[in-house]
Amino acid sequence: MSNVVDALDGALLVRVAEIGGIRYAAVWHGGVSVNVYDPTTWTEVGIFTLMDEEGRAESRDAVEVAMEEHFEQVAVEAGVEVTFDE
Repeated sequence: MSNVVDALDGALLVRVAEIGGIRYAAVWHGGVSVNVYDPTTWTEVGIFTLMDEEGRAESRDAVEVAMEEHFEQVAVEAGVEVTFDE
């Protein structure tokens, strides 16, 4: 279990989405991993990685797109809609 300070400390990018009525927060601290949390408890519920062909971290813009694509893919697989916080 995590807490909000642990989850967000040093975060470079945070993206929140609601998938089928459940909210999730994707948090990137740099590097190749994005952690996904339940923002009501800050329990980690998933993680995904992305990197370029040479194994290096992607740009902030590429990570933001990957977060949205990840949430959209989860929604499609669950057969529900996704909305994003601005």
